Amino acid sequence: MASAILSGIIESSSLESSAIHVSEKFAPARKAIADRFPGVSVSSSPEPATTYLLAVKPKDAASAVSELEILANKPLGEAAKPPILVSIAAGIDSAHLSSWAPSFTIVRTMPNTAVAVGKGVVALAAGKGADEEVMGRAESLFSAVAVTIRVLEYQMDAVTAMSGSGPAYFMYFIEALEEAGISLGLPLDLARKLAILTTLGSGHLALEDGRDPRILRLEVTSPGGTTAKAIAEFDRGALKATIANAVSAAYERSKELGS
Repeated sequence: MASAILSGIIESSSLESSAIHVSEKFAPARKAIADRFPGVSVSSSPEPATTYLLAVKPKDAASAVSELEILANKPLGEAAKPPILVSIAAGIDSAHLSSWAPSFTIVRTMPNTAVAVGKGVVALAAGKGADEEVMGRAESLFSAVAVTIRVLEYQMDAVTAMSGSGPAYFMYFIEALEEAGISLGLPLDLARKLAILTTLGSGHLALEDGRDPRILRLEVTSPGGTTAKAIAEFDRGALKATIANAVSAAYERSKELGS
């Protein structure tokens, strides 16, 4: 995720490579980053900066942020504003981030893995001290790889459950559709292509048409037809309830991670 965001920042020229420093504890990962992004400074420890992107596992967030707080005592200039911490760590709320790094302005975000192909969605919530200027700067980090959407922080666990985890749900559906095609005699490559392109096209249709997805579904669901038969099976298996339960489980887990 962090590599995809970094790639987008560099390719969009929103920052020069020489202005970027990456801190990575794992030596092989440092080498991979240095090889992929020439000009980017890479080391095992963070350096003083105006903006930090926190991209660690939730279990490592406290120690990583506490390390950054030490750097806040090394100002970049007399008139330097408080440094900005933009976090993509799942489930970690801004209150926790602020308690670990009280000197920082906080922006909490939730990207999804589609940032890897420049088609992601990133939700941003303002934390301590995050004014319009700060939020704009945070959005600029992601603008080359995602659509950015501002939300209130209390909505972030729901956003995580729906959008953060969402790509995996659609991969699961593609997987199931592919397997169904194979069971009907289609070769793997054809079944996979049909499943992927149908999912992609349906998303574009829903986005560009703008009407309620239910209306778009009903337009291709002729009474007694093939689609109607399939939808009836979905309803018989309580697919909507299953999806709701799955998203709710992800929501509860997101809250647990932040507790």
